Amino acid sequence: DMSEYSQPHEIARLIGAPPGYVGYSDDGQLTGAVRRNPNCVILLDEFEKAHIKVVKTLMDVLDEGYLTDNKGDKISFRNAIIIFTTNLGCNKDTGKAVGMGLVKHKVTNNHDDIMKAIENHFALTPEVLTRVNDIVIYDNLTNDVVREITRRAAEEVLSDSEVKYELTEEDYQEIEKNSDITNDQILSGADT
Repeated sequence: DMSEYSQPHEIARLIGAPPGYVGYSDDGQLTGAVRRNPNCVILLDEFEKAHIKVVKTLMDVLDEGYLTDNKGDKISFRNAIIIFTTNLGCNKDTGKAVGMGLVKHKVTNNHDDIMKAIENHFALTPEVLTRVNDIVIYDNLTNDVVREITRRAAEEVLSDSEVKYELTEEDYQEIEKNSDITNDQILSGADT
């Protein structure tokens, strides 16, 4: 969750604390994980919330294929797949507040608006976008897709149960109506 890296000093959490600081002997969260498992998938969720210095540090990975940790060792990312997610460009107000209620989630299907918002956000670091292989924009979840997700989740729960039960249409409607996550919340939470 890149919102946890919104301050410039958070770089130390990724690559490890510098010499003389508490935790110097520990690996960084990112460099240590990739050192132990170089064939991995790295998901950087809500990438737009990372501090610009954190983004620039990650540029070494995107540019050279490695990142130097706090001890000066080069950690290779050549066998890693890196995925960024973002909600940039969502501009239709759903009226649902998220987090502390200070920001409202936005939802859109306009791919041009999404691309423009991504380009505007990374205007100070355009090299980030030039090093990204592909940008995949997901459409909003439809009610049919939400129903299918509900069906699969319910089947998974019921398959582990000793009680055998088959859900009816009314059961699905009741589950959807009483779930903690409403369709609007699911739709507004879909990352692009």
